Amino acid sequence: MSAAPDEYAYLAAGLVQGGGLRADLEPHARAVARRWLAEALDPAPIELAAEVLARWAAELRQARLDAAELQSGLAFLGLAPAVKAWLACAAGAGLGATEGAALALHLLDIAERLALCLFLPELPAMCAKAERGAGAARQTGLARHLKG
Repeated sequence: MSAAPDEYAYLAAGLVQGGGLRADLEPHARAVARRWLAEALDPAPIELAAEVLARWAAELRQARLDAAELQSGLAFLGLAPAVKAWLACAAGAGLGATEGAALALHLLDIAERLALCLFLPELPAMCAKAERGAGAARQTGLARHLKG
């Protein structure tokens, strides 16, 4: 499954507007997360890519990072082709410090949404298991206390 053409147009328009992040990033993040969820992508390497990108953005100052440098720098993460294509489009003609930081934040937002979609359905079972374990621990502690 590939990215929708409007998604690429959105990225090509840039994530920074008027000296700050675009106000309409949330619907885009939601749409990308749904698309990547449908492709069963793992959010962990995407979160790592966002962290690496944020660190690079902090060090860029006046330099620019082009799409090829971004791809080669993130190659060790083994990102899915959909994420690579998305990042290449987002990098466009190059990223400065501000654009890199904005992309890192947006990518992290997408990864967090993706993780929530994956793990939220598992939460009730995990809580029930934790409660059973906590109950058993409390009973063991009470038994030890009563034994003296």
